[in-house]
Amino acid sequence: MRFQLFIYFYFTIVVIAGTNTIQQFSDAGDRLITSLRNLDNNGTYETLTAEKVPIIEGQIQNISAKYEQHTFILKGLEAVLNYKVKSLDNNERESLEIEYEKVEKALDAALNVSPFEYIKKFKEVSRGKVVNALENLSREQNRITINGGREDEKEKEAREKKKRLDRIKRILTVSLLELGLAQGVADLCAVAPFACLLGVTVGSIGFIFWLALIYNAIQ
Repeated sequence: MRFQLFIYFYFTIVVIAGTNTIQQFSDAGDRLITSLRNLDNNGTYETLTAEKVPIIEGQIQNISAKYEQHTFILKGLEAVLNYKVKSLDNNERESLEIEYEKVEKALDAALNVSPFEYIKKFKEVSRGKVVNALENLSREQNRITINGGREDEKEKEAREKKKRLDRIKRILTVSLLELGLAQGVADLCAVAPFACLLGVTVGSIGFIFWLALIYNAIQ
């Protein structure tokens, strides 16, 4: 009887948690749309807004429906949307046309690029290879040299890599508490300190790289 009650309460909690996650993601979508609308204070882009907002609303609804059984995905995407809202509200933005285009493109990627393929791909790689890859990334991030104020092609490439790594680092920071993926941190901290922000199971690395794809598209 106690076991049955435990099962009942467990599934009740799971259902409630899932419902709350869907609502929180939808709320983040609403805040994003409001922030986009607020960029057009004088109504110059009224036609553009009337065209784009229904598309974005539909994308958010479709994402909620597609991932309603995978709350960790919705929580990650919620973090991305919240970060975008914050950047828009802080005037870290481009033209309204470009911002609508970036949001639409990012949400389209969330719908059509499977996070499960990323997770599967990383699960097929041994933990040793993943840790080694992260170690190499960390080394690349720190290996930037400037000679006489002049950069050669390799140095420019290194800077571009650093920019990409910094973006990944930012999404890790944003997502840590909300994703609840803090597992197996210790073995990674020794080789890639920035990755300590996320406890890394091999599958969760794949998910984070998928999430970084969405993050890069929307920023």
